[in-house]
Amino acid sequence: MIKKCLLAGIVLLMVTQTRAQIKHPESLTRLVNSTLLYQVLNDFDRTIPLVLFAPGYFYVGNLTYSKNPLFNESIYYENDELIKTSSYYQKEIFDVVDAGFINYIPADSIMQARVIEGNQLLFELKFMRKGDTLIFMQTDAERSRNKTVGFAMGKVISVSYSDTEREINYFSTLQGDTLRISGMIDGKTGKNTRSTMHYKNGFLTEASFFNLISGKEQLTSKDLYYMNEISKPALKQTLNRKGRVTDSTHYYYDGTNLVHYQSFSGNSERLSISFVYNRNGKLSVKTVKSPVRNYTSDYSYSNGLISDLEIDDKMKSFRRHFVFTSDAGRKLAGIEYITIAKESMIENPETRWLFGYNEKGNINAIKVMDDRGLITREIRLEYVFYPGAR
Repeated sequence: MIKKCLLAGIVLLMVTQTRAQIKHPESLTRLVNSTLLYQVLNDFDRTIPLVLFAPGYFYVGNLTYSKNPLFNESIYYENDELIKTSSYYQKEIFDVVDAGFINYIPADSIMQARVIEGNQLLFELKFMRKGDTLIFMQTDAERSRNKTVGFAMGKVISVSYSDTEREINYFSTLQGDTLRISGMIDGKTGKNTRSTMHYKNGFLTEASFFNLISGKEQLTSKDLYYMNEISKPALKQTLNRKGRVTDSTHYYYDGTNLVHYQSFSGNSERLSISFVYNRNGKLSVKTVKSPVRNYTSDYSYSNGLISDLEIDDKMKSFRRHFVFTSDAGRKLAGIEYITIAKESMIENPETRWLFGYNEKGNINAIKVMDDRGLITREIRLEYVFYPGAR
């Protein structure tokens, strides 16, 4: 299932073409945001996860589709291994933060951001250009894990990941405009998997998944994708190697807004997600139901930016409340996390994160505060510039 999740992430990475020094692809903004938010929300002590290499990996938001459809968000909610990578509700936070943490990327040099606490290096980010290709890299402090995403001509042309400790190597490359080939080798288990994605007129139509055994590809499953009359996702079907439909996902709309989708295994529903939008077209309520998840997210906005997110998990005795503040430049200035007891309605402050930026608009400081307002961690980002490739 993980190989499908990796492939799904690629679908979500298609972008509109940009050029310039400061403006860069929205998918890169979301990649940087989710990379940093993942570390922030998980106390800066997690390894670099392969499954979260994508910007807003399962992003839905207000569903402003580009040419390639977001068919695969359901994979997040259906896959236990993905959810174990981070707390399930963190995905909702990744999705709603639109303001970029790193807004300046030089056109003619390499920019490296070293994320440091005290004298300890936590991880590094690097941005570089090779011809028309913009490359983003994340490396852990021990340099045992690295993931790289390449953007060019309005598309994600390559993704790679390596983990020397776990002996995992992953790659994905776009070949022309109609084919993407991906693969992963797990040295410890001996698994070698491949997948292909086929496009027609810019739309995803088919994905096939293979195991490589003795150098030969053995088909394990195939996904078929169908669009509706307004070029939105309508139906996704999964076929087993014998060509029988085993799973399906159905999408329903009000105008151009996705309002509901359901995933089935055979005739049994395994996931139901519904969306409600405000008068400005932004997501206001999202409800997720599955055999292991049952929660509602309520969203509030101020000046077009997220201001509050409240998550009510029906299986918990409290609600999670996140308050977002922005600075005069519309950059994210802080997040406050509060729990609210359902029975007594008593609010309990948990954690607060404050973000600082340099003169170029790039994040350069993160402060973590406890429930008493005391600073418990101070993280800084140091930027270094090197001559770029000509």
